[in-house]
Amino acid sequence: MPLDLVYSEYERERQMLGVIADVSERGLRLERLFRRAGGPDRRIQLEFQLPGGGEWLWALGEICFDRVRPSPSRGALVRTSGVRVVRAAARHLRMLREFAHDRTLQERPDEEPWFMRASHFR
Repeated sequence: MPLDLVYSEYERERQMLGVIADVSERGLRLERLFRRAGGPDRRIQLEFQLPGGGEWLWALGEICFDRVRPSPSRGALVRTSGVRVVRAAARHLRMLREFAHDRTLQERPDEEPWFMRASHFR
């Protein structure tokens, strides 16, 4: 589900900022400026706060895909990555799952739960 949330990323012990564009129960879509300083690591450390929560979440993510495109508002290149969360505190994983689930319900209130779409539940 779409989101516009600033996060910190640590790559080779260097902090960089980016935007979390989408969130799901198991991962994130990140957007940040493209830097040509060597190839990206497949695993990155992330720190971010979910809206409405005062706690910083820490997660280790694994990059599943990378795309580079021109920025519509600047002359720079933007790197978009799909990141699967592979490690985080149990509390932080639960917070991410609940946040993604609640946002999905808010955005699609009339949608039936997945188990109701299966024919044997009707």
